Amino acid sequence: MCNWFISGCRPLIFLDGTDIKNKYKGNILVAIAKDDNDDLFTLAYAVLDSENDDNWGWFCFHLKGVLVSHQCMVMRRYPLHNKKHWSSIFKKVVYAPSKQEFEEHINNIITSMPLAREFIVNSCPQSWANAWFPGKCWGVINNNMAECWNNWVKPARYLPIVAMVDHICIQIMEMMHERREATMVMIKKLSPSKENFLAKTYAQYRSLKVRKASGLSFEVVDGDKSFVVDLSAMTCSCRG
Repeated sequence: MCNWFISGCRPLIFLDGTDIKNKYKGNILVAIAKDDNDDLFTLAYAVLDSENDDNWGWFCFHLKGVLVSHQCMVMRRYPLHNKKHWSSIFKKVVYAPSKQEFEEHINNIITSMPLAREFIVNSCPQSWANAWFPGKCWGVINNNMAECWNNWVKPARYLPIVAMVDHICIQIMEMMHERREATMVMIKKLSPSKENFLAKTYAQYRSLKVRKASGLSFEVVDGDKSFVVDLSAMTCSCRG
């Protein structure tokens, strides 16, 4: 599973826990990833007596042990305090891909809320803001992928523990088989979701001006902003 994760998924991990609904109770802790078609990929899960710091520590310790030998990526955690309230206020700040845009939105907010900047600094923006996140997150801010997994295994959560684990294993096996069969008939280079995204993006940004710098490096001008695109390194200074 880890080799498939490294070769076919984005280096992002979503962590979540969900209640077991049978008479024995307990929790399922899970680590989820996104594959190249934006579908969920089950990386690891564990059945434990409860969701607490000790059990999460045990789960993450073993998860990290598996990933370290495969160039483990940056783990991203999501702040829980006043999450709904602040996400509505700082949505543009959170999703800003560059530090320049981040500061622009912050300056607009602190005009009416002077204490906003202090709050942002004290709440570790590198943990929740695109512009300050040390790794690559492709605009992913929420933990919805893990919530999808919880709903996906919902029928299994009512079964006895052994049957529950077997049921989830079968679900994963069937999902992997269906996706393997689907990839055999693909004729394009990218996955279906990315082909559609590329077509929409191409139509949307045809008006941008492009200037060649050197080799495979280009300057892309968008209004009063410009960014550097390096096709050899597959990077853009906009971080979008």
